[in-house]
Amino acid sequence: MREQPSYHPILAPRRPMWRIFLAPLLLLLAGLGWSAFWFYAAGETEAVVDRWRDREAKSGREYGCGARDVAGYPFRFELSCAPASIGLTSMSPPARARLDRLRIVAQVYDPGLLIAEFSAPMTVGGGDMAGQAVLTWKLAQASLRGAPEAPQRASLVVDDLAAAAPEGAAWARAGHLELHGRPAADALPDKPALDLALRLQSASAPALHALAAEPFDADIEVTLRGLHDLAPKPWPQRLRDIQAADGRIEVRQARVRQGDLAATASGALAIDAAGHLKGELNLVVAGIEKVIAPLGLEALLAKTEPQTGLPGLNAGDVNSLIGALDSIVPGLGNIARRGAGAGVAAALNALGKPAELDGRSALALPLRFADGAIYLGPLQVGRTAALF
Repeated sequence: MREQPSYHPILAPRRPMWRIFLAPLLLLLAGLGWSAFWFYAAGETEAVVDRWRDREAKSGREYGCGARDVAGYPFRFELSCAPASIGLTSMSPPARARLDRLRIVAQVYDPGLLIAEFSAPMTVGGGDMAGQAVLTWKLAQASLRGAPEAPQRASLVVDDLAAAAPEGAAWARAGHLELHGRPAADALPDKPALDLALRLQSASAPALHALAAEPFDADIEVTLRGLHDLAPKPWPQRLRDIQAADGRIEVRQARVRQGDLAATASGALAIDAAGHLKGELNLVVAGIEKVIAPLGLEALLAKTEPQTGLPGLNAGDVNSLIGALDSIVPGLGNIARRGAGAGVAAALNALGKPAELDGRSALALPLRFADGAIYLGPLQVGRTAALF
């Protein structure tokens, strides 16, 4: 084996200098490449945001952005607007909302998923901001998946939501709110349909109805059918199109719990030519005695004039049913007529069918919508506003 020759240090061969700079050069090129990719992806994401804004504007929702700031390098893209505004031009009269800051975030490698975060408070009012209301929350985020031309999913999540007049008591609250929407699985290209889901926890709305004054939880899933397309348009116009196409709102599941009161509903509703809901939901209620006072059923059962909207049924018919209770327990009908809660509950039991809900005895009743009125069995318990 030949020995390697030895050199004097001055005469020793030098290593190529390019090897020394190879690693830093590669690192620099990688950094430049990533930076170029980030700015390209940021531009694409900003373009997606602008296309969403254009789509929403065609639906009557105009988003305004004050000072616009771009950040998030190197792994994500952030677009901030401070302040931000939303104009609901499709409403009559128009409404406008303002909030301190709106931040939209997207990962560099997935610009098709946008996550928006809203900073409280939000001030809502008319087009000139008259008649203001203030919304506050602890956390409010929305997400959009898919391209504006073919949206796949939209969601809104809010924690500790409260709505009130300025410096006034809250008229609606929700400890947690979720709203989700996506195209229905059985939707066809020429017959699109939307799946919508709403979840409320610890919600109350005393300004809406006395029955909603106490905190309640709700879980509602519906499918909206009768759409010609998913092109952006104001909701009043979309609802007119649904009515013209004889569309419907399929309530797949609706569940509400409020203390000892629990209720579920399922069925289908349509829209009549005047814009009112029409149809019937199958309602199952456990603890129906809890709704007697808030719905004013005692007074309804005491009336003698005919109930409108259901031909052939009037308060006399209901009183006849109450009187029939005397054949079971003498005097029970008189107790019901005097407005005793237990008697009214017994009368309602005579109008419905026995059922079971969550292992408890319950009552099955039809909840009907006709000509702008709401009927629980044969009793009119409220009215609905026109949807357009």
